[in-house]
Amino acid sequence: MKNKVLFVTIFGVIFFLWPTISHHLHSSRAIAEDTVPDIYSDKTVMGYLTKADRYYKQGKYHEAISFWDRVLDIEPNNLKAVEGIKDAEKKMSKINDFFGSSTFQDFNMAKEFSIEDCMDIASQNSIPLEVARHQIKLSYMKVWEARRAFFPSLTLSWTKTSGIQSGGKTEGVEYGIEGKQPAFHSGGIMYVLAQAKADMSIAESNYDKVRTELYFEVAKAYYILARAKKQLDYTQDIYDEMIPYHEMAKKAYEKAVTPSIEFLNVESNFNQLYYQAVSNKNEFDMAKLNLEQKLSMEDAEGVDITVDEEPGNITKDMNACLELALENRPDLKIGLYTVKYTEYGKKIADTKEMPSIDLVGNYKKASEVYRESFSILNEPQKLDPHKKWYVGLEASMPFLGSTASYSYFRRHDPPSLSTFQPDSEQRGTTLKLDILNNLKNLTEIEQAKIANIKAEQDLEDARKKAIMEVKEAYYGYERSRIQLAAAKSQKEFREKEFKILKYKNSMGENELSELFDNVTKLLGADALYCEAEANLNVSIAALNKAIGIENYF
Repeated sequence: MKNKVLFVTIFGVIFFLWPTISHHLHSSRAIAEDTVPDIYSDKTVMGYLTKADRYYKQGKYHEAISFWDRVLDIEPNNLKAVEGIKDAEKKMSKINDFFGSSTFQDFNMAKEFSIEDCMDIASQNSIPLEVARHQIKLSYMKVWEARRAFFPSLTLSWTKTSGIQSGGKTEGVEYGIEGKQPAFHSGGIMYVLAQAKADMSIAESNYDKVRTELYFEVAKAYYILARAKKQLDYTQDIYDEMIPYHEMAKKAYEKAVTPSIEFLNVESNFNQLYYQAVSNKNEFDMAKLNLEQKLSMEDAEGVDITVDEEPGNITKDMNACLELALENRPDLKIGLYTVKYTEYGKKIADTKEMPSIDLVGNYKKASEVYRESFSILNEPQKLDPHKKWYVGLEASMPFLGSTASYSYFRRHDPPSLSTFQPDSEQRGTTLKLDILNNLKNLTEIEQAKIANIKAEQDLEDARKKAIMEVKEAYYGYERSRIQLAAAKSQKEFREKEFKILKYKNSMGENELSELFDNVTKLLGADALYCEAEANLNVSIAALNKAIGIENYF
């Protein structure tokens, strides 16, 4: 009888005190670090291993090694820490081999690549940019080739002859210099030089264009990776923070304190959180691969990037951006120089139908000797060179596909045994008319006109395209700025809501499932925020490309 009374008394006490006990159970579940088992503490072996693994996956090998060292201080034979240090050292060695032995020394403080660092790497590895550099070099060579035409063309020669004549043997030698100097080409040589300089400007502008396009592609890949990195880190932090709550819900369910429907809701949200973390990691890996491809790098797994803060506002309006584009866009410069190039091409073609005058001449020494057959072995005769020269003027006048030419010369020839010619001096004049020998000049003139008209049209099209791209980029920037502000407000609201729900949960005023539901909404808001921030950065990069100045804004 006494046992029954005692049992009823204990049951009654529990029944009346259950609300208070339940309140304390709910409160104890939500006291973050105090109620979490030691295994999740940041200062335990598991905590150090978790941080080391996270830093290792981010490519921050120095930080990872530092946490593995802390593990070894506690457990000297911990295999995960030993193997982790070995793997991290191998990764750093591979990166040093790729970038140079001073990579980790140079980046000892940052250990991350900024967008400028990525652009430097891309510039060094870009094949199109290397081709553009060689095109500039080639254009410089063409300029010097055009300048060379202003100076005389010179040829050095040396000739030795021998033969048999009248039963004897003749020997001769001739050596000297000859040349040709343009005197008047109706400006054709100057136009060729000016055209070569225009071609050099085209090559230089083409290099700027290739580099600007490369910068945009690198920046786009860079900011997409930055978005994936931010989203991954945020999701990972939330996931780590929610692990203790999931453990508490699991233990409460196992002790039959929490209804099954409540635990299933928590379990479902936690699994979704885990899936989101894995999905973000895969997206991060793909974004990183995309950036490495833009940089033309292979097996650069350990390279990390700097995650910048939100970009500032652009202070210039659209009209100012349009003026910058019209002044600096490489494709507009290419179009402008191409118009000049074709204009000089027209002038060059026109000069082919204009008179030209060249001065020609040579100065040599020549000598011949004759040896009779019976005297070859007795008294050899020495060659005694005499002066031999030639000066002249050559002029031509094309017209209607034909060419009238005029030449005047004066020459002096020493005695020649082979031609029985004594020492002589001559002068002469030649007039000649070639009928329809230069019809190609007329076609070249027409082709030059067509090329010029096409170049002017291409320039106008490039100008319209520039205006369109600037406006699209500017409107895209304004739209992205508004989207970022909205996404930021939404994220801040969800973060405040998350803190309130955590506090309420600690006071036993709500269920854990409500907190996990909020986490899903919070991660969705963070994803929108990261995407809006990346879109804003990409829109700014697009605006830089549109105005033709990399990293201007």
